[in-house]
Parts: sequence; C-alpha cells; structure tokens
Amino acid sequence: GLDHAGRIAGRGGDLELVRRAGGTDDRNGGGGGVGGGGDGAGIPGTVLDEDFTIACGNGALRPLKLQRAGKPAMDRAEFLRGRPVKQATILT
Repeated sequence: GLDHAGRIAGRGGDLELVRRAGGTDDRNGGGGGVGGGGDGAGIPGTVLDEDFTIACGNGALRPLKLQRAGKPAMDRAEFLRGRPVKQATILT
C-alpha cells in the first residue's frame, strides 16, 4: 500500500509521488533508485537529489510548485534556478 505521502500526491495536488512504499517507482513501474536514494526513502525532510526530491521516511515526494513567504508560487524548476538546493540538505 501507499504511505500517507502517496495519498496526498494521489489527490492531484502540487506534489509528485516519486516512490511507493515497498520501493516501486510510481512514474515508470519500477527500477532504479531516486538520485542515489535507493528506494527513495531516507531521513524525513532530506533532499535526495538536485531535482528537490524529499525523503518521507517511507518513499519520497517532489513538489511541483513552491512558494516562499510573501512571494508568488512558482514551478519547481523556476524555483531551483534561482535557489538551488543541494543533495543531503535537511529541511526543517
């Protein structure tokens, strides 16, 4: 089954489910890890790759849009062009 993060992404919101609980890749049916993150799991809040994949402990999510305080929302790629986030950064 999916973890809580998978249910959020499944609602068609601004999150992309990257890995299902159990290690299957939701985007292409399996295979390979996410940015070296193995099964996409890691310490919750850890950035797993340069594409802003975030570990959820059991799976991972990738936000499609981000919004800084007092700023308009923007696509992930646009956000990362102006504010790159390094792999292994822990979000708090």
